[in-house]
Amino acid sequence: IHLMAFKTVKEAIAIIREYLADDEKREKIAEAGKYYVQSYHTYENRLDVMLEFARSKEWIPLLEGDKNEKISCCAEV
Repeated sequence: IHLMAFKTVKEAIAIIREYLADDEKREKIAEAGKYYVQSYHTYENRLDVMLEFARSKEWIPLLEGDKNEKISCCAEV
């Protein structure tokens, strides 16, 4: 596990308290998160996502649409 997700504020508070009370558990998830980020959020991976989007030509219809619309380009790594 490299991150904890929550749906409500109450759930977030419970998770925060759990991890604040358990140094070993907190350090373990911190290390896993660091490993994940360093492994998958690299310049090489970002460039691959951008090139894939550019090659897909999915962005071409956006040129004809609303000029103020933001282009969203996201992919799971």
